[in-house]
Amino acid sequence: MRKRYAVCGVSNRALKMFVKPMLSLFQEHAEVVGLPDPAPRRFEVAGGLYPSLKELPRYKPEELERMIQECRPDVLLIAGRDNTHVHNVLAALEQDIDSLVDKPMAAGALRR
Repeated sequence: MRKRYAVCGVSNRALKMFVKPMLSLFQEHAEVVGLPDPAPRRFEVAGGLYPSLKELPRYKPEELERMIQECRPDVLLIAGRDNTHVHNVLAALEQDIDSLVDKPMAAGALRR
């Protein structure tokens, strides 16, 4: 069974550490279905490195809930700036979707 991943934050780290293996080594088990990110240029870079990503819908961070509804990911892979982690994790929890954060969240980020 292939898991559907939305990669929140199209950073160099996300592309090289997570997306590349999903598209090559683990393509039988993983599918990238969405790429929310605030910077349009990152979508161009991602599509240049991995042509299969060119066809994916693009979303701004404030469109995360819409992306979840339209792309129906099984997992939000959260690889953006640290201050975006808590918003993405909470969105995943609200939709009963697994979340995978690329590095530990800072405890202070959870305080409101």
